[in-house]
Amino acid sequence: MRKPILGAVLKQLRETQGWTLSKLAEQCRIVGPCKVSVDSLSRIENGKQSGNRTSTREALAKALRVEPEVLTGERTPPPRPKEGPQLGADTGEYQINVRVDGAVRNAFSLAALRYRIRPARMIELAPLLFVLAAEHSLERRRAKLRAVEEAFDRAEDAAACFPHLPKTIAPALELGDAIRAERDSIARRDLLAETLDDHLYQLCGTQKDDYDPEQDNPFVANLKEEATEPDIAAITCFSSARVDFEVCRGDALKLVGGDERLAAGILEGWAPLHEMPNDLQKGFISAEAPEEPFAWLRAKADEHDAAMAELDAILFDFDGPKEGSSP
Repeated sequence: MRKPILGAVLKQLRETQGWTLSKLAEQCRIVGPCKVSVDSLSRIENGKQSGNRTSTREALAKALRVEPEVLTGERTPPPRPKEGPQLGADTGEYQINVRVDGAVRNAFSLAALRYRIRPARMIELAPLLFVLAAEHSLERRRAKLRAVEEAFDRAEDAAACFPHLPKTIAPALELGDAIRAERDSIARRDLLAETLDDHLYQLCGTQKDDYDPEQDNPFVANLKEEATEPDIAAITCFSSARVDFEVCRGDALKLVGGDERLAAGILEGWAPLHEMPNDLQKGFISAEAPEEPFAWLRAKADEHDAAMAELDAILFDFDGPKEGSSP
């Protein structure tokens, strides 16, 4: 006798892929030839339909990329992937292998909790959101440049009223070179102002001594102007090699009951939430989080503090006085 499909197993496999019932039905149509309706899938998951037809079981197994015996409970389901669903070529979707640090991984988790949007959907939106942010940054630079030009035009007009004063009351002629350089940079979509010629600084004066191209470039400057609520979003730097930002600080603090040390572990990434055991995660994100997740976070904090202390000791030993030498 053929065993029925276990609804709980089917639902787990579907959710692991991040699919809706409609998406699973669509995948069954793709792998063919058997078609399984959304209503049938719903009834199987709720235990109202057995789904023990061979064609149904094989279509679902092929769509979910498991053995048919997994659906009936005769084999153990594959472990949930840590990095999200592995997308196959037959779905028309592709997996992008990008390594991110713990802070970015936790940022996805915090944003997912705050807005109830799965990280996979955020990743799909990333190119769109970046292009919108980039174009908005360029438009802000254009507006600022227009304001500067208008201000200096007014200053030059006003200077004509004081012919008895030195001509230095009028703006420096070199200003036009700086404006042209900025206009060209914007036209090239040079988000980080990396294409400005060194000759500009020889002609118009040196750049600020404390200028940091990762923290003070136009793109970061505009994002800082947008991020007016640090508890929601803040950015420190962005460059072709590095990015430092923070999201949902207030949410992280709320999750850990206001404990700044544990919140730092989430925001800085040395307490990766995806490594928290599954049985603790559900309680952690609920309003009534038990003590066990906090104990796990405190253990991570202790590990971090110990690692930092060890690093400090190594650096002191490297830079500090050697044994037997005078202090």
